[in-house]
Amino acid sequence: MLQHRRLGKTAASVAVKKKQFASETCTRSNIMGNVIISDLELHRTVGHQFIPVHMSEHGKLILHGKVIALVDDDKAVCDSMQALLEVYGLDVRTYPSGSDFLDDNPDVACLIVDYYMPGLNGLELVSELQKCGIDRPAIMIAAVVDPAINRGAAELGIKRVLRKPLAAPVLLAALRDVLM
Repeated sequence: MLQHRRLGKTAASVAVKKKQFASETCTRSNIMGNVIISDLELHRTVGHQFIPVHMSEHGKLILHGKVIALVDDDKAVCDSMQALLEVYGLDVRTYPSGSDFLDDNPDVACLIVDYYMPGLNGLELVSELQKCGIDRPAIMIAAVVDPAINRGAAELGIKRVLRKPLAAPVLLAALRDVLM
């Protein structure tokens, strides 16, 4: 029996819950869009239709088991992105600031970092890591993306700059791209 749940449209309305349905677990989350996750399948809703968002088996294997660090001062964004990525088998560690990430200095496969944060911004965080000889694939996210952010990201080797609000398929595709 496949259970579907329609979710709210903003990060503020995100509810991350795990419930047991007989012998299956459904994970509910939303990344600022109308996305439905159930039984490790990702769906988008268009009107009242459920449309699968296809991810190849190869894509699932690339993501499964990887440790991802998510650095964003917005707890709702962290919670919703963490829930989505965990559905795909990723181990997600969240940090509310760049300095918290640097203090912990985890060994991660990829870094997803917000540009606009108190203290170190996303570019400064990646720059600090590189100064310490740590070169990890990174994805920059920002509510407002301007040419200066794109240039700075390119200079630091950041592969993707994504604009908030994020669509789940866009984030998953970006992760597959930087981890391949």
